[in-house]
Amino acid sequence: MRKNKDNYISWDININDFPYDGVLSDKLKFFIRFGILAPSGHNSQPWYFVIEDNSIIICPDYNRALSKSDPERRQLLITIGCAISNILTASNYFGLGSVVEYITTDSNIEGVKIKFDNKQQMRVDASNLVEALSTRRTNRYKYVANQLPDTNFLNQWQNYHEDNTRMIFINDYFQKNSIVDIIIESGVEAMDDVSFRQELSHYIKSNWTKSKFGMPGFSLNIPAPASLVASWMIRFFNMSKLNKKSDEKILREHTPLFGIICTKNDNQEDWVNAGRLFCSFSNTAEEKKLAVAPFAAPIQKAEYRGQIKKILSFNYTPQIIFRFGYPSYIPGHTPRMLVEDLLK
Repeated sequence: MRKNKDNYISWDININDFPYDGVLSDKLKFFIRFGILAPSGHNSQPWYFVIEDNSIIICPDYNRALSKSDPERRQLLITIGCAISNILTASNYFGLGSVVEYITTDSNIEGVKIKFDNKQQMRVDASNLVEALSTRRTNRYKYVANQLPDTNFLNQWQNYHEDNTRMIFINDYFQKNSIVDIIIESGVEAMDDVSFRQELSHYIKSNWTKSKFGMPGFSLNIPAPASLVASWMIRFFNMSKLNKKSDEKILREHTPLFGIICTKNDNQEDWVNAGRLFCSFSNTAEEKKLAVAPFAAPIQKAEYRGQIKKILSFNYTPQIIFRFGYPSYIPGHTPRMLVEDLLK
């Protein structure tokens, strides 16, 4: 049960509330409700939305960008891609065609415009994931150790080749342990940076938080009493080093599979496309009752990306690495802002 409903109410979406008889702007606001449920680094929700004629424009909000942990804005644009994926899933369900366009300045993506066709016809499509958008969550807890997803499900995603983007699954014992080594080492290194810890501490919240952004302790497997001092602890101590043994146990013994999303090139459009693929996969996994949790640290430095490429023996650039499997526990959702907070 949610303790402070106001900062979790965004998850309470009923698809039957779609304004069929409303004007187009009302429909676009409804789609934005799904966009804000997308995952983001530290649950910072670094975006805002503009409705312009028949379009939704998704723009980065640099006030909530993670300058210390994401100086290249790689994670920021991956997050924008996740929001695009959610909005397109919802609009497709309600039969609105769409076109995605990038808004660029000096080759930098400064926003994404989604143009809609209002010739709507309700789709009866069992494969649409609209219901999963409001139940998906990042699950950092233990997964069932030896229970693998259906082979057809895995093959479906490993055969994905659009936009020069690929997904690779790792279940080989030696490759998995090499990936775990990189995740642990990169996490400890990131937490050695005082400025990184200070930034992260701003987004660590108690289990009773009334904030609309950030990560309550329960989302990080932190007990309720400890969540009251978690932000302070992270600011002053390298918790990745202190929790190394327990983190390794979860990764080595309670993670049946790792997934890696790679792109042929390594530009901003690739980052957005990687985010779109990750969110589409996460929502499909949610429908299949699978849990997913991504890691940022192994991707942030070229050194670690190079190590991952070597393990994969694949020349594409790793953009997102995540663990997934059947959950042994399902945590609550993290807070979210409201459409009214993010619509400009």
